[in-house]
Amino acid sequence: ALSRADMVLLTRCPQEIVANRQTDHFQARVTAAATPERRPVFPVAHTPFMVECVPVSTHAHRATQMGLEAPMRRPVYAFSGIARNSAFRRTLVDMGYDLLGWQAFGDHHRYSANAIDAIGARAQRKGAQLLVTTEKDRVKIADAWIRHLPLLVVGIRMDFGVYTEAFEQFVIRKLESADNVASVGH
Repeated sequence: ALSRADMVLLTRCPQEIVANRQTDHFQARVTAAATPERRPVFPVAHTPFMVECVPVSTHAHRATQMGLEAPMRRPVYAFSGIARNSAFRRTLVDMGYDLLGWQAFGDHHRYSANAIDAIGARAQRKGAQLLVTTEKDRVKIADAWIRHLPLLVVGIRMDFGVYTEAFEQFVIRKLESADNVASVGH
């Protein structure tokens, strides 16, 4: 399978590896990959970011509006149904969240209004001020189900750091060569 690859991405690298070019090991592989038998190797960090904060449903007694400002200083209760729940939990702890509770479900878990109610009630009993989940889980949760606490959604973006330009240039060259091959074949 590797012989069919145009490039290699090493994911979940520490941020310091993508933050500077002092890592000669990767720099040599990224810049020297000019031939078909040498594929570039790009280190990639997973960088968390806040996607949105869904306020408590306006149908609830405690409807509130909340922006994304400084939610990490507030106690939270997190839940997720992804393949690596422990990685999401670790991300929240690394981000500095005051994690009062955690609930992990199986990958591709289907939520219901009752399940979200139970999670929210459990979070309130523990003293949480926010629920936190992943982007992947968010798409399975209706806004109207958020009745106890606001829901903060955390996503992950691929961060190439100082290798961003080299990655983009490599992709552009591959696309241009694919276009040339396609136009010759017609």
